[in-house]
Amino acid sequence: MTQEEKTTKQKILEVSNDLFAKNGFSETSVREIAAKAGVNIAAINYHFKSKETLYWTVFEFNYETIKEGVRKSGERTTTTVELAIEVYKFFISSESAMLNMFKIFLSDSLGPPPEEEFGGGHHKGPPGEDIFLQKIKSDLGEGYPAESYRWVIKMIFSLLVHFGVVMNTSLMKKKCKEDEDLLPGNLERFIGHSVQAHLDYIKKKPKLD
Repeated sequence: MTQEEKTTKQKILEVSNDLFAKNGFSETSVREIAAKAGVNIAAINYHFKSKETLYWTVFEFNYETIKEGVRKSGERTTTTVELAIEVYKFFISSESAMLNMFKIFLSDSLGPPPEEEFGGGHHKGPPGEDIFLQKIKSDLGEGYPAESYRWVIKMIFSLLVHFGVVMNTSLMKKKCKEDEDLLPGNLERFIGHSVQAHLDYIKKKPKLD
């Protein structure tokens, strides 16, 4: 693939990411993507074969983007609470990625990802799971059952995704200006307390029943 082809493919991905996040899969046309990206429809078909494949490629792109964001957040932090807050800030700054990652689960217009391109598209865990595991083991120690570590990771990530998606919606952006509890510092403090509560629960009940 030439540099020009790489640039064209990247441009299509970026435009698609924004349009899919704004309008959803069904309401975004290939023609609209092509017009905004400044390419012809043939270029989209050449690089992605179909709108469905393009959407799943955007999903994979966002998964890897979030994974890299978690990794960088891990480099800047020491504890699980610090990591969670940094990842939340990253989620807020990654509006299109967050909205697309969420919308794909709500879409009735999409079947499973093409096996030949994505191997089924099934990820075993949240992006950056290994980074969270490192921090959690550093905070709790190594002597807990594997299922307890997995539970904490899933609960923390669910919390972060919830706020990352909800706070990127137009309604909540407007509400943030009116509700003091939704100010960034207050939300980050709330997330920190919630993460610590999950860690404390495992300390008191190491083995989940």
